This record gives sequence, structure tokens and C-alpha cells, in this order.
Amino acid sequence: MNAEVELMWGVAERLLPAFDPEAFAEMLTPILDRSDFDTGVAVWRAWRARADRQLIRQNVPEATRRMILGYLRAGVHLHLYAIRGSVTCGPRPEQVATSAEVLSFRPRAAVAGDDRG
Repeated sequence: MNAEVELMWGVAERLLPAFDPEAFAEMLTPILDRSDFDTGVAVWRAWRARADRQLIRQNVPEATRRMILGYLRAGVHLHLYAIRGSVTCGPRPEQVATSAEVLSFRPRAAVAGDDRG
């Protein structure tokens, strides 16, 4: 991991110990799964506003606040991708074939012995 990213995660964890991107992503997942866009946006904005207010109370400069909030957002996105494969509203995407499955695919004719390839 990049040293800057590690530093920002450390700063974010120290300044905002109650704001866990993984826990928030898990809480947001059912909202996204049921395609409730308005609730998802409201919950996201409220979470972000609470984090911003806490940083303001700690007299964190605006540029640093934006950077920390950006890293929190990125953390939530990473955990959402890990949990459901997407950050968008709607049902979870279908299981995507792995690279090995795609590379090992052979047409039915080739499997049946009619390999004209």
C-alpha cells in the first residue's frame, strides 16, 4: 500500500474512531440491494455530514477534511465492492466468470469432437 494512503488511513482512524468504512458498507448493503436510492443517499449524506462536523470540531483544516472524507468514501466503496460486487443501487450483479473459467471455455462443437477451430 502507498505510504500516503497508509498515513491517511491512520489519520482518519485517529480523528474519526467511530467511523468504520467496513461497518458502514455492511449497513448500507441491504439498502442498495433493495434499490432504495433515496434512503441510500440520505444515509450516506448524514454519515458524511457527521464525520465532517466531527472534523470541524477538532479544528481540522478544510483541505485535510476533504482528503480524509475522500479516503473514507474510498474505503466504503472498496468494502461495498467486496461485499456485493457493485456500489450502485439494485440487485447484486450476477456471479462473474473468473479469468480461468473464461480462458478454459471451449465451444460445444469442440467438446463433442468436432474441433474445426
